[in-house]
Amino acid sequence: MVGEISNLLAGWFSLEPSASLLIIAVTFLTCSTALMNSKDSNSRNLGWFSRLIESLIIGFMFLSITGAFYFLLNSSFKVFRPQAEKLSKENVTEDGDVFRSGWGGPLYQNELHVDHSRSYVIIKEIPDLTGNQTLYINENVEEEVAQESITDFDGYANIHFVDQEFQTYWVNAIYKYGVANQSSYETKTNFSFPIGTSRIIQDLVVKINDKDIKPETTIKNGVVLWQIRMSPGERVNITISYITQGSEVFVYRVPTSRQMQNFSMKIDVDTKTIYRITQPDTTAIKFEQNNNDLGRSFLWTIDNAIVKPELGVKFKPLVLPDPNQILSIKLLQYAPRGLMFFASVFVLTFLVLGVKLELFKLVLTLAVYSANFLFFMGLDLLRINHWAVLPVLGILTLVVVYLIYRRYEKISLDLILIIGVFFILGYPYAGFLSTSARTAFDSFVQAFVIAYIFILSLYVRIWRKNPV
Repeated sequence: MVGEISNLLAGWFSLEPSASLLIIAVTFLTCSTALMNSKDSNSRNLGWFSRLIESLIIGFMFLSITGAFYFLLNSSFKVFRPQAEKLSKENVTEDGDVFRSGWGGPLYQNELHVDHSRSYVIIKEIPDLTGNQTLYINENVEEEVAQESITDFDGYANIHFVDQEFQTYWVNAIYKYGVANQSSYETKTNFSFPIGTSRIIQDLVVKINDKDIKPETTIKNGVVLWQIRMSPGERVNITISYITQGSEVFVYRVPTSRQMQNFSMKIDVDTKTIYRITQPDTTAIKFEQNNNDLGRSFLWTIDNAIVKPELGVKFKPLVLPDPNQILSIKLLQYAPRGLMFFASVFVLTFLVLGVKLELFKLVLTLAVYSANFLFFMGLDLLRINHWAVLPVLGILTLVVVYLIYRRYEKISLDLILIIGVFFILGYPYAGFLSTSARTAFDSFVQAFVIAYIFILSLYVRIWRKNPV
């Protein structure tokens, strides 16, 4: 239990370092203020101890209340986000999904796989059951000869874009491999090249040293298989070509890391409505791009690197994701952090003004704050996600906050509402900023909190004659 709580707090601090530090500081101030304002009702020593325990409980309750509502909002957003992203993609019709699947779907072409083995004869001794003599037999043993067989690769795919609405295409692909037996043994060499079981393949050609060996190949479970024998140090050139169709994505990939040298992959595509795929993003993969009137040409090269590349293109859909769902995600992703800042500044205001902190009203305030964003999530999933929904909900939230604190001193009520306007109506829109701008904005918020508390403290000490 203690370990789970520790992991939870560690995750909290790692996700929200600045806001968490502010919460801890406010918790400490809450404990200190509660201790100084408490009254000694028992003997001197026992009374001091009971006041300390009471103040620690108050501080712990503030931390627990804030943490509970933070985790409520944060976990709710984690559930909401994939659902909103799913709704965003549902602009594409069901008929379109069926149409694309009929074209074979996304094409992820794995490279040729090569493995070597050798066989030899050993003499095996078989004991005679009578004990009079020993028998010997010849036994064939086959073992793997591990090695990096593919010494170079030159791939080319010419893609003709068919339909942007369904992102379908034809591709004419040719792959040339240099394969060597780099061992000192004669090996039985097995080749396997995956082509899939549900894709239409036309004009499949397999050549070794420019000789067509397709009659010698077999296809099993969507994999083209053949076998040859290779002498020590022998090198062969393998050429595989085909025409097929697909949709959305074309990628050539090496599924396991290996030593890559003399590797090149070129893709020509007759459209510019595409994204380039280069994984991993590393300087080991060199890239060139050329544009023409019809489309684009991409060239990837790798030399002397251990990597498992995924290289290709992804077609841009004609139907773009629902902008309202994207807007909702951006608005809601910083609501939990805003709650932490709001609770901290809210409580600090009470402490500086000398107003008694009523935990029940704090719970109501944070509950209303959280309900504002939770209700927005629910409306969004019902596709009621107009840009004006969140401001309207925020204004209603402020009205409820006003009703909770309407009997407080005017300056206290005014500051509560100003803080609410900033963190309920304003802070969520920081989600529209870029990463660097958002970091700068959070730094500004922290500086604003410090300046606000400093000015408020000066007001209480110098200008305010009758603090509450």
